[in-house]
Amino acid sequence: MRTFTTLCRTLHIGSYYLKHRLLKAFAPTIILLLLLTPSLGIAATFVVNSTSNEQESFDTIGDGECLTTSGVCTFVAAIVEAEFSPTFDIIDLTNINGTIEVSSFEFEQPLELRGAGVTIQSGNDNLRWRGDGSIISGIEFIGFRSLVLEGENQTFSNNIVRDGAGVSSRNSYSIIEDNRVYNTSSFVAIDVAGSSTGDTNIGSIVRNNIIGFDENDSAATGTSSVGIRAAGSEVLVEGNTSHGFYAGFYLVALSDSTIANNRIGDSNGQSGNGAVVTGGVAGHGIWSINGSNNIYSANAVNGHAVNGILLEGSTGAQLLFNEYSNNGNAGITATQPGNIFERNSLVGNSGLAIDLLNDGIINNINTDNLPNPPSVSVVNDNGTQLLKGQFNDPEFINNELSYCLSVSTSCPSGLSNAEFNLQCINGNSDNSGQGNFSTPALNLIPEGRYITATVTTSSGSSELSSCSQVPPLEPVTEPLEFYSLNAWVLNPRSAKPLLGVFLGSGTNDVTRIDINSLTLGNAPGSVITTSDVNEDGYMDLLVKFSGKQTGARCGDSLLTLNGQIAGDSFEKELQLRMVGCNGKAKGRG
Repeated sequence: MRTFTTLCRTLHIGSYYLKHRLLKAFAPTIILLLLLTPSLGIAATFVVNSTSNEQESFDTIGDGECLTTSGVCTFVAAIVEAEFSPTFDIIDLTNINGTIEVSSFEFEQPLELRGAGVTIQSGNDNLRWRGDGSIISGIEFIGFRSLVLEGENQTFSNNIVRDGAGVSSRNSYSIIEDNRVYNTSSFVAIDVAGSSTGDTNIGSIVRNNIIGFDENDSAATGTSSVGIRAAGSEVLVEGNTSHGFYAGFYLVALSDSTIANNRIGDSNGQSGNGAVVTGGVAGHGIWSINGSNNIYSANAVNGHAVNGILLEGSTGAQLLFNEYSNNGNAGITATQPGNIFERNSLVGNSGLAIDLLNDGIINNINTDNLPNPPSVSVVNDNGTQLLKGQFNDPEFINNELSYCLSVSTSCPSGLSNAEFNLQCINGNSDNSGQGNFSTPALNLIPEGRYITATVTTSSGSSELSSCSQVPPLEPVTEPLEFYSLNAWVLNPRSAKPLLGVFLGSGTNDVTRIDINSLTLGNAPGSVITTSDVNEDGYMDLLVKFSGKQTGARCGDSLLTLNGQIAGDSFEKELQLRMVGCNGKAKGRG
């Protein structure tokens, strides 16, 4: 049974008179009622049909019915009934189209707050949900000082939060998804980091939220400094669009977590929901402080004033298949060794593509516990293109090596790009720390393109190598170019499509590709758009394939692309990485 103090909190909403006058007069009656009335054991649904703040009569509180003396069910009356019982009740606001004005309140009992677009407005007050398993959905929250999830296993979904504080979670296994948050004034728009040393966060999910854009997809960032902040472990941050903050994502001592498929910043940092970027962003796209063993996959982090991602004191990170482009400093900056960078797109950054130790120089010395970048080249051998590479660092003797090569259409002076993923090659270093590889290219690379590479050792990955230009082809012919655009990581249980681009040129008119002939494994291809992706004056063809329809199975590492252009058949082998093959699904949702 709840205390008299808790009931007073309940009656605080929208009724100064009742709290300060009636409660004094009827306090003995309320206490007797609480002592004599048993708690309800059956969950109830209270359907609100009025936007007024009329209270329920004291003599009917706890009877399981939401009914005021006027014969209506108000939000205030529904809360009183739901809070009276410890059962999981539902407050149904789906019949309300207007605005409900409220003051501060702390929901002590678990409940579902269900709306269909209803507005709940505050004059800078607080809402806190403490009941484990509570669900809040379909509501527009305006003008609050704080919206806080304090229980475990709470869900905050399909809401709009604007013109006040964002939403924060202070416990584990929260789900914050499919919300739109904009014009916020709190330090963080969406926060799953807690606010004190006693707060914990394990297994929370922040997914498919739009942050910093209003309902018209116009930039509306407010005064918040951070789009998403996360701390704790086993957190999933996936599919979010964030724009206009000092740091898009601010990750503090985060461990064993996944940050995937997010769009952060300008340029290509807009997702398929139609978000339009109208202004620049500042600081770092992703800022990770003292993190460990986190995976960053298929994120687009572009147009930031400083770094695409800064790993400050963070180790064990895996950065795979991301895009870090057009940033004011480096695409990737790490202050510590021990992180892996493979198959990332790094184009148009003002600083280095990858900057280890945050010193602005390519580290090529032998006493820093950092692998030296490899040197790579393309050599013609009787009509076959050979990819050649060399690694030399005596700190890494008898090490397993993984070289990941990229191809680019340009190479700025003094810097390197990694525009499209080419392929990864495994090797080993010898007793002196030297390693070499020479292998045929999976597919021919046109003359004049640029090759770069990273190498990964037991101490993590190197910075990006210098560029090597592709020499004239022998025989003289120009191959059809196709590159993956998103993470070609296939999960047999996932419906995620695989995206790619055919690059056009003076001799390859990719608009002549027969789309009906295009297959990736068993999956037919379809056109996304035709545009000049790399801005070289030639039209390129963006296509997609269903991952499930490819026929790929666990253990497969290659897929074959087939099709026809102008009546001529072509075939290409493409590298693939399989995940989700151990029969276990980590996390929730």
